[in-house]
Amino acid sequence: AQDALKRYPRYDRIGEVRNRLNELQRPALAWTGSEVYYPQKEYTWKLEYKNATAAEMVVYRLNEDFSEDAMNRSKQGAAAYIRQHGKPVQTLKPAVEDSVRWTAPEVGRYAILYGASTSEKEALKKSVNNQYQLFRVTTLMTMQRSLPDGRMEVIVVDAESGQPVAEAEVTILKEDRRSGLREPIEKQLSDAEGRARFHGANLQREDHWMPVSTAFNNTPRLGEEQQTTTLRLYTDRAIYRPGQTVHIGGIAYTQQHWDAQALADKEYELILRDA
Repeated sequence: AQDALKRYPRYDRIGEVRNRLNELQRPALAWTGSEVYYPQKEYTWKLEYKNATAAEMVVYRLNEDFSEDAMNRSKQGAAAYIRQHGKPVQTLKPAVEDSVRWTAPEVGRYAILYGASTSEKEALKKSVNNQYQLFRVTTLMTMQRSLPDGRMEVIVVDAESGQPVAEAEVTILKEDRRSGLREPIEKQLSDAEGRARFHGANLQREDHWMPVSTAFNNTPRLGEEQQTTTLRLYTDRAIYRPGQTVHIGGIAYTQQHWDAQALADKEYELILRDA
């Protein structure tokens, strides 16, 4: 490309060649992170560089007035919108290596702006600093299940320990498929076991940054079998030599939803077949 620029500077489409050369020489940083992190936990981010000798990653805590839809519609661009509606709280300048260690900040909604640069003067003009990704920091996660009476139960737990979270406010949203708009239709508070049963008063908590998750209420049909019986067998090893004794153990239990109970004095016939 450089040779073509020297030989044919007056070529009608020489601008396309110059643009292609600029793209090939542009320093770049490739990074893919998660959408959710746990506060004060250390993570390893994988990085990939191209034509770069340095990188910069700036984490912004987003203000309450931040709107992803407004950012996407903004004429000033996503990076400028993030700077306008956020406050920088962390700056990382990792060496040109394949990973960097990072500690998540306190709970909240964040964005990271990142890019790469090089010491060459011409390439400095081409450095990319407006790549971004949005993410949240929260201690919460949820699980859902359908109840026999047709209700949906939401269980709120700590994302790290798995312990139930009491008095967490759970909001059920209804999404319009055409417009994509979501409308709150019901609020619940989780009880001591972290279960939300659609009752209780409103409560404000410091951590309300868990992203919206999709839940389906798969109500069992009338007459559908709810209780299942399971037998699990275990052997003392995976491979045996001819003549060796095979020791077999097992457990039989019934399960209905999340409630399981072992079966005592249950007899089963075990048939061995030559494969």
